[in-house]
Amino acid sequence: MKKKYKYFIKRVKFRIRMIFLRDIKNILDYGKIAPLYAERIYVDPTELLAIDLDTHKKIGWGPKYSGKVIESWPLSKSDYIPLTEVEKINYCIKHWVDGTSWEDTGEYSFYKKKSNNMNSIIKRHKELDRIFEEIKKDGKLKTRKELSFLAYREEFGIRINIGPEGELIFADGGTHRIAIALILGFKQVPAQIGCIDRRALTLLPRLRKKVEYIENESLFYF
Repeated sequence: MKKKYKYFIKRVKFRIRMIFLRDIKNILDYGKIAPLYAERIYVDPTELLAIDLDTHKKIGWGPKYSGKVIESWPLSKSDYIPLTEVEKINYCIKHWVDGTSWEDTGEYSFYKKKSNNMNSIIKRHKELDRIFEEIKKDGKLKTRKELSFLAYREEFGIRINIGPEGELIFADGGTHRIAIALILGFKQVPAQIGCIDRRALTLLPRLRKKVEYIENESLFYF
């Protein structure tokens, strides 16, 4: 309980710091259109691009960069890859679409690089299967606030960077969730804004709007 309390206080302090360092600065610089830390946007998973792990590590845009405006975009179109080429998303497609076991997809081996606790890995993936069925039943991905009343904006949600031409680039965080949305054919999902190129700021009003009804249409047949 003491650990959870300390963690909660730490997060609150961090959010307050981001309000002053990111939100207020952006508002002063860009006015009403300014992006905010952990702000919620809505994206179509089929429109998302990605970058490989090496490129991601090179630019170093982690969660703390949410809402940061980039003046000189460091990526070119040749750096982007299809979302389905992201390793973990490919594992998800093999498992939930093709029916391959988690172990045979290569997912277990991926996680064993971080932890040798197989019981924990197996338990985690049983929970993912439960979440998949729950989301399939709901017909949507819930916002962070719908998942927990303690959530702050869309913090810890699927993070999306926005390039100079409006490219929507999956960053990291929520890889399994975005894979589920892609597989189930969701045309709109809540996401956390990542970095955004200054030239793309005019696109924010559209991305902030939730369309109340969109018919889902899966690209996969299973």
